[in-house]
Amino acid sequence: MKLLLPFILIAVMVSSCCDPEMIGSYDLTQDQKDLIKYSEGDKITLSFNDEYDFDLNVTEAYTWDKHVNPFEESCSYYEVEERKAKLFSGYPNLDMEITVEALGEAFNPYAPGFTLRLNYKYFHTEDYYGEEPVIFQDTTVNGFSFEDV
Repeated sequence: MKLLLPFILIAVMVSSCCDPEMIGSYDLTQDQKDLIKYSEGDKITLSFNDEYDFDLNVTEAYTWDKHVNPFEESCSYYEVEERKAKLFSGYPNLDMEITVEALGEAFNPYAPGFTLRLNYKYFHTEDYYGEEPVIFQDTTVNGFSFEDV
């Protein structure tokens, strides 16, 4: 009986596995790729009120294909191209992450597509509920106020 239980457990685990199957692929358009033109090692100088300049260093910039499962515990997946850049400034302490992904409307019509993270605040270019095409928000980062970000 003790030998039968591990055999049954292994048989159930092996029979429940399935081969992954790609059901769709979404690539970034050239316009989407042009949103993030940075390369790792680039330095971008920003000016604050034409009085103070500070540098943002591009610490990471890459394009990759990620697998997105449309349903939990599904063997099928979409392959979605995503471009991401991470920028950092020591003073003022500013950490940015810019992401654009090629999710098609057939997969998710409410996907954000373009995301900007400033320190730990996220901003999206689309409303998840589809009521407004572009969202602009006011925020404060490190004591500086930004309007219509």
